[in-house]
Amino acid sequence: MSRLLSLLLRFTAITLVGACVFALIASFLIPEMANISGAGSYNEGTQIALPDLLQGSVITDMNGKPSGSLVGSENRVIIPLSQVSTQMQQAVLAVEDSDFYVHHGVSAKSVLRAVRANSAAGGVSQGGSTITQQLVKLSLVGNEQSMKRKVKEASLALQLEQQFCKDRPRRDCKDEILERYLNTVYLGRGAYGVEAAAQMYFGKPAAELDWGDAAVLTSLIRNPTGYDPIRFPEVAARRRQV
Repeated sequence: MSRLLSLLLRFTAITLVGACVFALIASFLIPEMANISGAGSYNEGTQIALPDLLQGSVITDMNGKPSGSLVGSENRVIIPLSQVSTQMQQAVLAVEDSDFYVHHGVSAKSVLRAVRANSAAGGVSQGGSTITQQLVKLSLVGNEQSMKRKVKEASLALQLEQQFCKDRPRRDCKDEILERYLNTVYLGRGAYGVEAAAQMYFGKPAAELDWGDAAVLTSLIRNPTGYDPIRFPEVAARRRQV
């Protein structure tokens, strides 16, 4: 009886703590949602405009043939999704957002999966943000660590997908978002986007990246310094075996 009573009291305490935490989060989250214009809805009058991506310039000789390049403020080479290897695309989707072609900008399933993976790993092994949310973060809302920023990120991700996918095949608009993300994300050593990173680390175009290359580059999304394959080749070797 005493053991049963102890378990009952423990369960009651956990339930009360959980309820208090939920109420605290809700008391902050609900006002933030109310303050974000058009949260989760598409407003044609206030379309989201992603900033133009910066990239270097190609130097040509007198015959118009490339003879060199100038790296601008960001070392980036913008390429279409068709010029990113299937292995690289699938590696990014597997690690960052396996439900990318299913959800509409945010994914509760991704958050729960990340919580389980991070708990099992004892650290941050996965993030809960979708690729669309990450694109919004990189392009529009920045890295501020606050509930307000996370709510705004989710709201804009929903609106961005509705905007991009309006009157278009869903696969096409999703491909456009993935293409933009792969050209935007920072991958260490001043390389923005998968093409610049492929050339930086492997001396090959993104179209030729294999599974090992893709595993290394995908790890750089979360930790471009700690997984730097040039500085830590042994870490890169382990990533290739994942």
